[in-house]
Amino acid sequence: SYVGAIPIKHYAGVPAMYKILVPYILPEEVTKVIVLDSDVLFNHNVLDLWKEFGLFKPQQVFGAACEQITYCPHSCSGDDTNIPLFGINSGVVLMNLTELRRINWWYQWQQEVLKEVTEFGYLPIAEQ
Repeated sequence: SYVGAIPIKHYAGVPAMYKILVPYILPEEVTKVIVLDSDVLFNHNVLDLWKEFGLFKPQQVFGAACEQITYCPHSCSGDDTNIPLFGINSGVVLMNLTELRRINWWYQWQQEVLKEVTEFGYLPIAEQ
């Protein structure tokens, strides 16, 4: 498979990247989903998190929190005003599957992977 063949050096390895495939694994009838890392524990009602979908702008595809650590060797640069300095924490991600499918997310992600692998020879981060 394409994902399994990507050279990656992130500690989470290839399995973490399978989150990217969620829009294409779940049936079309599923229009939104909360994707979680296996080590996530809730200390509040998950329904409150689900309600965040109601705050999405029409073409918004993701909802995620900023990374909380202050050092990440492959975090986002300060030049990118759309992504927080330390990157995105992908442990809890809200996905608008309808919009991801509409914009052909899989193709866009593949193009980004190709760019990273061409530059570094491997993917320095997983699904972030």
